[in-house]
Amino acid sequence: MQSALGNFIEFMQTAFGILAGITAFFPLANLLIKVIPFPDTTRPVASTASSIASAFAIYFVFIASQYLSIPTEILITFSLLLFLAGIAFLFFIINWTANTTDLSKIKFSGKAMAKLVLFHILTFACTTAAFSALAAVDFWHNRLP
Repeated sequence: MQSALGNFIEFMQTAFGILAGITAFFPLANLLIKVIPFPDTTRPVASTASSIASAFAIYFVFIASQYLSIPTEILITFSLLLFLAGIAFLFFIINWTANTTDLSKIKFSGKAMAKLVLFHILTFACTTAAFSALAAVDFWHNRLP
């Protein structure tokens, strides 16, 4: 019997595990290349929190899929819904910030900035969890009784 760490490493080596890993660390890359429009003042906080939430999503899905014996059909449906939610959150961010090319000139209220950061976190957490659920299907297929 293999250790939990060994299983997790194999889980991350599946095609969808690799995609989940990329989506978990993409927010940190957003600090450098600024793909997603975001005010510079809160970009580091949002990017770091998004990566932490995404890393948690990967491990949570790995553990939940192993110990809760979630049927494959539910994991696949869950993955689709999470992916669509992540895309919806991303479109909300883009639509909300599309009115200007210089986001530093936008004056967001505290609540508006909190919502923008929350949607940034949810975009990456949902997308990462979607790929993780598919990685779980791929990894646990024929491994669990």
